[in-house]
Amino acid sequence: MQPFACTLLLARRIYPDFSSYSLSNVAARLGVPASGKAHRAMVDAEMASHLWCCIQSDIRRIWGLGVIPHEILAKVQKTPKAKVPSYLESLAGKCSKADLA
Repeated sequence: MQPFACTLLLARRIYPDFSSYSLSNVAARLGVPASGKAHRAMVDAEMASHLWCCIQSDIRRIWGLGVIPHEILAKVQKTPKAKVPSYLESLAGKCSKADLA
């Protein structure tokens, strides 16, 4: 069974200074445009998809990772907030773009 990864849990780890982790608040803080009324399946799915991309992009940019396997995201969401930066820093040499080749 594939471990799950959740944008809410990841946002709590990657953006610990946010005051709220509602989908609409996180999307607004990250500049994801609202595509319709919240709490509608398609709109929420689109926002979650955009957030997923933003989270991965920020992890790559902040911690210098090229490739972020799903398993790492699943682990990040379970890692205590204080340990997330050191965990991601420890992966910088192991998750490079060259690993895809």
